[in-house]
Amino acid sequence: MNNEELLKNEEFQQFIKNINQSYVDFEDDKSLLSNINIENQKELSGLNEQLQNIAKSQELIIEEQTKNITEAYGMLSKSESEFKALLENLAEIIIITNSDCTVTYVSPNIESLLGYTPQEVIFKEISSLFPLHRRQEQKKRICEIPNLPDKQGIIAIDLLDANQTEISFDFFYKNELGNPLFNSIIFTLRNTSEVKSKEMEMVRQKDFYEHILQEIPADIAIFDETHRYIYLNKKAIKNDELRKYIIGKTDVEYAAYRGRDVKIAKERMDLFKRAKESKIMHSFEEESTDAEGNKKTMLRNFHPVFDEHKNFRYVVGFGLDITERKEAQRKVFRNEEKLNLIMNSALDAIIILDSKGIVTFVNPSAEQIFGWPKEEMLNKSLAATIIPNEHREGHQHGMQERMKHPDKKSEILKRIMELPAMKKSGERIKTELTIFPIDIENERIFCSFIRDISDRKRAEEEILNLNTTLEDRVVERTLQLENANKELDSFSYSVSHDLRSPLRAVDGWSQALLEDYGNVLDETAHEYISRIKKESNRMSDLIDNLLSLSKISKVRLNIKPVHLTDLSKEVFERITQQTPLKNIKFTVEENLKIEADPSMMDIVLTNLISNAVKFTQKKDTPEIIIGQTIKEEMPVFYIKDNGAGFNLTASSKLFGAFQRMHKQSDFPGTGIGLATVQKIINAHGGRIWAESEKDAGATFYFYVKS
Repeated sequence: MNNEELLKNEEFQQFIKNINQSYVDFEDDKSLLSNINIENQKELSGLNEQLQNIAKSQELIIEEQTKNITEAYGMLSKSESEFKALLENLAEIIIITNSDCTVTYVSPNIESLLGYTPQEVIFKEISSLFPLHRRQEQKKRICEIPNLPDKQGIIAIDLLDANQTEISFDFFYKNELGNPLFNSIIFTLRNTSEVKSKEMEMVRQKDFYEHILQEIPADIAIFDETHRYIYLNKKAIKNDELRKYIIGKTDVEYAAYRGRDVKIAKERMDLFKRAKESKIMHSFEEESTDAEGNKKTMLRNFHPVFDEHKNFRYVVGFGLDITERKEAQRKVFRNEEKLNLIMNSALDAIIILDSKGIVTFVNPSAEQIFGWPKEEMLNKSLAATIIPNEHREGHQHGMQERMKHPDKKSEILKRIMELPAMKKSGERIKTELTIFPIDIENERIFCSFIRDISDRKRAEEEILNLNTTLEDRVVERTLQLENANKELDSFSYSVSHDLRSPLRAVDGWSQALLEDYGNVLDETAHEYISRIKKESNRMSDLIDNLLSLSKISKVRLNIKPVHLTDLSKEVFERITQQTPLKNIKFTVEENLKIEADPSMMDIVLTNLISNAVKFTQKKDTPEIIIGQTIKEEMPVFYIKDNGAGFNLTASSKLFGAFQRMHKQSDFPGTGIGLATVQKIINAHGGRIWAESEKDAGATFYFYVKS
């Protein structure tokens, strides 16, 4: 403050007036002293001197006070400027109102914070700053402040800025109504919009992380330093009440509460301590059973958390259900075992090469075929072991080309090739090779299947040599067959004529002997002659059957539908009419049909039914059944009887010529019938066999190709 301003200052002018009045009073005192008695002149003279000294002192004091006042006004002006600057730069707005809530003062920073000038706000109701939709409600709260028991407090109020944007404020009020020096309400307004925004953001983040913790497919738990639960997500404990109960409890306490074995809980606590002390995460697998009794495997982890000062805060525990993954691993392991078993059991050599042509796998057959131990083949090129010298350069060049151009189509992959190979002993063998490329994890490998075909090639050469002489051999064999047929025809002629003549002579002379000398022969001689005639007739039948058997192979089959039911009945009737027999129960299934040569099937049924009739004659109630059934998954015909049967241990000679299963004296016959039947069935492309037990009957099954 300069001298001119100081002289204009009212307080300073008042101060000067007071000093001037002091001088006036001082002059009056001097006038009074002049009238004092002469006798007191000395005293007055001394007093005058003192007054002069006082006056000088007063002048010095006035000068000092004037200086101090000047400095005080300077400091006051500076403080006023600083206070004004402080008000303009405050983060809070200062508003002062009277008891009617009319603004009597507002800090200058309202313009920068709300966009209003102080002149636009002063002398208006404070409610003019409120949003219209909240004006009455907020005005009521402001106007109730004078009646509140607390002289200071805080209320939340929304204001409108100059752009009509709502902004949230905390109104810190101090009620000074009734104070004779002030008599106002002082409001300090603090913008809380950013704080509320941050609070809302924190709530959103909390909800976000809480949602993640609840929805993540893992058991999440947080423990304090004593292994007590301070948080659990719903995946860990679904029941809300149980989840609340466990907070503040340890695993051991929880296990005891649920009636479970605390052993696993104690093991968890030991791992928890290790994780906490080592300050690193600890993982472990845990087997358990769920509420439905299903076994499951959990992968659990304890992760200790520390602050920036390495002070312990908490341990995060999380568990993942890895039951399916473990089962998948077990399946993969089992599949690998199966694959290894298959590859190690394969008769062919299996050799796997990497992308550079280096051997990575050799099965036992490869060791056996080539004579190289697995250890000497692994980590080497095939050129160093089984590839002959003349093919090694080509093999190495081919591998290099495949490395340079892995996608280029190759003529040797996925096809069967015949190549020579070499054993460790140096012996060369012929092989059949197939190579399959397989892409695994961005790496191509080659799986080679190698078969030793040396024996097969030798056999093929032998077959080739045989084929070259086959025509000559066919001609030779045909000639031999023709000669055999001629010999068979000659034999048949001899049997038919040469053997029959002596038999007829023996039979004729025997009959003549009986006729001419029968009266002189005794009973024994008659018996002998009867046996001769009987055996002659048997020999004749045998010759007839043998001729029939030889002719079957020459007969051209005339295949047509045959009604087997009707044919069986005709054959049975013919057999029973020729010889008196016991009353036989004969049953034939209706509508039996077969595609065959009718005359040949007549021979088959005649032989089989004749045998059934013959072998049931010693039974009290003989029975024969003819029908159709399923054997060996195909329809077959059968002829079953309850006769003498036979022992199956001797069944190998059942269908042989002249083979008999019983004594001639018990059951007469030639032994040719079943051989004839089998030959006819074979000629039809079929099969015949029998099932039997001694004294329990027999069943003959047969079928022919349609």
